[in-house]
Amino acid sequence: MRLLCWNTNGIAATARAAALAHDKGGLAAFFASLHLDLVCLQETKLTPAKLTEELARPRASPTVPPWDSAWAFSQARQGYSGVATYAVPAWTPLAPPVPDGLPDVDPARFAVAARVPLVSGDSDAPDEPALWPSPPRGGGTGPGVGAGGGAPAALAAPDDEHRPRPAYAYEGRSLETDHGAFVLLNLYAPNAGDRERDGGARAALKTAFLTAVRGRVDALLAAGRQVIVVGDFNVAATPDDVATSIGWDGLWSVAEADALAYLTAPPMVDAWRATHPGVSSATAPRGERGFTVWDERTGARARDAGLRIDFCLVSEGLMAGADGGGGMTCEVGGLAWSDHDGLVLDLPGVGPPPPTGRPAPPGMQSVDPRWKPAGGSVKALFSKAAAQKRAAAGEEGGGEGGPQAKKAAGGPGPPPLPPLPLKAPSPAKGKGQPGIATFFAPKQT
Repeated sequence: MRLLCWNTNGIAATARAAALAHDKGGLAAFFASLHLDLVCLQETKLTPAKLTEELARPRASPTVPPWDSAWAFSQARQGYSGVATYAVPAWTPLAPPVPDGLPDVDPARFAVAARVPLVSGDSDAPDEPALWPSPPRGGGTGPGVGAGGGAPAALAAPDDEHRPRPAYAYEGRSLETDHGAFVLLNLYAPNAGDRERDGGARAALKTAFLTAVRGRVDALLAAGRQVIVVGDFNVAATPDDVATSIGWDGLWSVAEADALAYLTAPPMVDAWRATHPGVSSATAPRGERGFTVWDERTGARARDAGLRIDFCLVSEGLMAGADGGGGMTCEVGGLAWSDHDGLVLDLPGVGPPPPTGRPAPPGMQSVDPRWKPAGGSVKALFSKAAAQKRAAAGEEGGGEGGPQAKKAAGGPGPPPLPPLPLKAPSPAKGKGQPGIATFFAPKQT
């Protein structure tokens, strides 16, 4: 099994870059170029309304089966956060995917440990997000269901479906899928942001999120399941994972660092560190330090002045099944379309479930009725309607000056897409959670 974990910093831009790089083959051609079976993307920044069939079910060619995908969207803010998990047909999940199904952990538990004052939050002030908000209008995603294959339910059905939950439950930050040999958790941890401005609320929320992940992992392990946890955790494990020019001190609170240590403790294994023992940011050559994010505004990637905050965690039992533990590899992918790089995890001894002809479970995009209307796809229907409208206006089907006439006359086609800027966008102001650039800001005294 070969898996990619990558914070894309916006999947729409990634898909556009993939189309340019792979002769319009798009995401499917990009995935195929890396010989992937599963793809876990974070920070997709997409809303359900903007999810297209090309993004939901990418296909390299009409003769190749499309990829399937599952999504977790932010309900708290449009076009914010979000994760997606793609699978080739052989690795289609066995049960419905579970978005935002982590246990509820009270962020206030970590206010003292974070050594910052905790504010209660004001729903009218975006800089001070509520830690236990009411469900977004229209309701939440509902209680999670069991991951299948003997896994316990991801989230017990509450007595009151309208009860508030921790803010991370509404931000599209976790997605659980069951692939038979293992249960996969695809995560995007909250950024602690500016502790001075929000009083440490987001730092406490991140700590609660990481603690909830370990709670879910423990429940799966207790049920006899093997687990893979991947994603952007927004915190590094040790000083060896931080460039010396940035420095370790003051980057994270004690509570955040402790939560990551708890999450990565046995029987979970940090796959990159396990396969690169002894690598230090102070002594390793440039490009071999394992960093996964850089401040693109300062050219830090060229200097390899970055951080390792993206992880692939594998349960010990699953790692032992990968050719006796000697076949597992985890490498930085060398991807440059985001301020993050991806991690490619290989588990050679781990195979997909036996083919049974079973349909994809509910929640997967291959069974979404939007992509299977009677008479063709949504795109085909809209294209046909638009063509008929233009024909009626004399713009097509022989009309002078229309696109078809220009094509027949050998005229120029539509202009090519402009090159994708690789520079990471500046953090949005007033959003309550600054971007990754906060890690690289000068230290405050």
